[in-house]
Amino acid sequence: MGKQELVDEVAKQHALELSGGLIFDTVLANRKIIANALRKCSHSSLILDLKGVKQCDSAGLALMIDLKRLARRQNSQISFINLPKQMKALADFCSVSSILQ
Repeated sequence: MGKQELVDEVAKQHALELSGGLIFDTVLANRKIIANALRKCSHSSLILDLKGVKQCDSAGLALMIDLKRLARRQNSQISFINLPKQMKALADFCSVSSILQ
């Protein structure tokens, strides 16, 4: 499935499952895909399922915060489910857990 087909399918389901890493090397590519999906779900809500994310760092956490900001600007909502323990711990340490709620 190509990127555009993925985005179109996400728009129908209003959900996207991420896998692999949310790290410095991958956040830009992930942001592009998620931002396109969010645009397709405008004035609605997108659920981002992170159960397949095996590795994350501060760049991944920053991406989640940026996506919340992007959704708000588009009059949409984005929710995160199955946050990895590593991301939860980092969010707690940085005192930004409430943003991910």
